[in-house]
Amino acid sequence: MSVTVPTKTLPSGAEIPVIGLGVYKAEPGAEAYNAVLLALKLGYRHIDTAQFYQNEADVGHAVRDSGVPRRESFITSKLFTDNWGYKKAFAATIASNKLLGLTYFDLYLLHTRDELLRICNTKEFSRTLACRISPELASWWTQQFFQSPMKWVLMAFSLANGYITLPKSANPERQQANLEAVNITLTPEQVSRFAALDEGLVVAWRSQDPIEDARFNK
Repeated sequence: MSVTVPTKTLPSGAEIPVIGLGVYKAEPGAEAYNAVLLALKLGYRHIDTAQFYQNEADVGHAVRDSGVPRRESFITSKLFTDNWGYKKAFAATIASNKLLGLTYFDLYLLHTRDELLRICNTKEFSRTLACRISPELASWWTQQFFQSPMKWVLMAFSLANGYITLPKSANPERQQANLEAVNITLTPEQVSRFAALDEGLVVAWRSQDPIEDARFNK
C-alpha cells in the first residue's frame, strides 16, 4: 500500500519529503537497487545517497526503472570530506551526477561543517539529523506509546522538531512500517519532555583520517 509522505518547503521553494530512504550501508548493486525500487513503490519519494556509499549509480538506475516521474522524486547526495575546495568539489559533483544519471540533484549536502550549522541556526534552513538515543531513555519515554514501536516515536520526535528523517532498510516490511511515523502526532508537552531527556552526550562519526581520529580522542 502506497503512503503519501508530507513535504517541507525549502527556502528555494522546493518541496522535500520529510521522510526518505537512506541507503548508507546498502551494498552497491542489487541490494541498493532493490531497496530503492521497493521504497518508491511503497510511496517514498526522497532517496538519500552519497559518494561515500558507492551506490549512487544503483539509486539512479532504480529511480529510472521505477516509473516514478523524475519531477516527483527528491534525490539527495553528499560531498565526501576528501573533496573540499572549489575544484575538487566541482569535479566530485559532476562525477556523482554522471553516476546517478538523473540529470540533476534535488539536494547536495556538505558534511560536518560547523560554520554551516551556525548559519543554519540563524537562517531558514532545514537540517538532517543523524543520531542515536539511549535505549534506556527511549524505552522509558515510549511506555506511554505502547501501541507504537520505539523507532516510530523517535522518528515522530525528529519530525516534530523539523528534521528530515532518513530511516534505512532494505526490508519491505520495515520500509512500510517506517512510514507510519507520519501518523504519530506528539503534543508540545510530549516533545518538551522528550527533549528533557538530553544527557549532554556529544558523539561524532569516526573519520577516515587516523591523524584526525587521534587528535579527536586526546
